[in-house]
Amino acid sequence: MEDQQSPLIAHVILRLAVGGMENGVVNLINRTPPGRYRHAVICLADADDFQNRITQSGVKIIELGKTQGKDPGAYLRLWRALRSLDPAVVHTRNLPAVDMVVPAYFSRLPLFGPRIVHGEHGRDVLEIAGDNRKYNLLRKLVSPMVDCYITVSRDLETWLGGTVGIPPRKITQIYNGVDCTKFHPPAAGREAPPIPGFTADDSLIIGTVGRMQTVKDQTNLAAAFILLHRM
Repeated sequence: MEDQQSPLIAHVILRLAVGGMENGVVNLINRTPPGRYRHAVICLADADDFQNRITQSGVKIIELGKTQGKDPGAYLRLWRALRSLDPAVVHTRNLPAVDMVVPAYFSRLPLFGPRIVHGEHGRDVLEIAGDNRKYNLLRKLVSPMVDCYITVSRDLETWLGGTVGIPPRKITQIYNGVDCTKFHPPAAGREAPPIPGFTADDSLIIGTVGRMQTVKDQTNLAAAFILLHRM
């Protein structure tokens, strides 16, 4: 049975669909000890079947239906959702949710309210170098409302504290983890390929995992495979 007294964490993301960051949210929820925390996922846009990977009971999935581009009504919808949920922690993630720090901050009841955590899990193709002045200014402007920042790499930590100008005392760097019970070298020899006859026994197999979007650049990787084959 869900413990209504345990603190509620509201995760605010663009959408709950296939992606590394989204998979991390799901794993975090599923691995939370029962009764320690409750969770809700607020999707600014929507959620697809990926939400079925959540096995923890009692997790609320809220879709705000934000349209692409400017949608001022999304701020009000998030504010209302947070006022209804009354979470102990609001955890926004990445650029699409950084401006949602504002309605999260103002959802606080007088004298108390949710702690606000913002996570940076990587930069999209719009700001791949991390030097977009408009986006970095936005991060800087909302920073007084954020209690803590989480980055998943040392590079992001350095960028957030240096280029963006977030006080280092507010930044905690936590590396992305890999489930070693699922992903590990074979105990002995070489495992058979998943598709019979896909490769010869002495082939070198190079793989990649990532959603099919420009920022992941699978096209360039495929071109590199061709060059390697010709060598």
